[in-house]
Amino acid sequence: MSRGQVGASVIEVIKPGLLDSVQDWGRPGQAAMALSRGGAMDRDAMALANALVGNGGDEAVLEMTGPGPELRFHCDAWIACVGAQHRIIRRDAKAGAKANGSDRGVPLPTHRPVFVAAGGVLRWQAPELGWRSWLAVAGGLSLAQVLGSRSAHLAANLGPGRLLAGDRLALVDEAESLARQRAEKVLGTTPALSRRAWPAWLIADPLPRGWPIIELPVLAGRHFGALSSQARDATSEASSVLRTRSLNQAWMPRLKKMAAKAATTKAGTTATTPNSSTSRTCSRDPAWPRRRSAQTRTRRETSDTARISSTAALASTMATIWPGRVGPKGRPP
Repeated sequence: MSRGQVGASVIEVIKPGLLDSVQDWGRPGQAAMALSRGGAMDRDAMALANALVGNGGDEAVLEMTGPGPELRFHCDAWIACVGAQHRIIRRDAKAGAKANGSDRGVPLPTHRPVFVAAGGVLRWQAPELGWRSWLAVAGGLSLAQVLGSRSAHLAANLGPGRLLAGDRLALVDEAESLARQRAEKVLGTTPALSRRAWPAWLIADPLPRGWPIIELPVLAGRHFGALSSQARDATSEASSVLRTRSLNQAWMPRLKKMAAKAATTKAGTTATTPNSSTSRTCSRDPAWPRRRSAQTRTRRETSDTARISSTAALASTMATIWPGRVGPKGRPP
């Protein structure tokens, strides 16, 4: 299946990854049509990958989730992969298929631009750290826009769907010439004469070296009452453990902001500070008679986990974020 105006500048999908799709900035402002913005999960990483190959920040990229695809480049390309720590194996056209399932080829670095000669085959293995990556190609992808975006909105069936074996992604007509020009400028010589196909420098790894302990506020949903009494008690009393290594790095700043908001003290609420094991109770505000007051506890753990506290214990803290919107047992009034 062809995606875009296919010519000589094409990327062929030999084997798809777990979930690969074309993404850009998404489709903001379409809520009136019940359409979410969509787009790249980490727009900063997408813009960074585009910057490494000389593109504008809004050029469409290939977003890879988990184990990545195997791609064949039918033209010279100047690419950059930013995000998770993948092991990328390049096999040249002369190498043919890999023998006996071994990983014969040249490992390529991430977080820096890389020149790929025509006929080269790249395979993304399962990431060692992180979960999503964004692949940018100099010049960008030649795809038609739908509602002002080239991104795939899988839930709404808009734009190009998830990549499948045999798909061919079209690049802009000048992609090959741009690849040679920009590679020569960065490498200091023509790519054919260079000892390696990438520069000696690289950008800093955006993944954090340590994973913080974050206490997430949780509210009971509308169907919480459908659970049995034993299940409700178990959910309220027990604390669930969320492995932060499974989170995409794009959510970490948002989780930190959420934790900071939950620790903010306002009149008539109960709150704790992230670095304190004690909490203080303020006087109840008569203007909010339905607010439930409870103490929240700060848990300190040495492992790389974030604990989700029970619904009842965080109901009053959530009132600091949405004043007047939290009823008994943490439910909306």
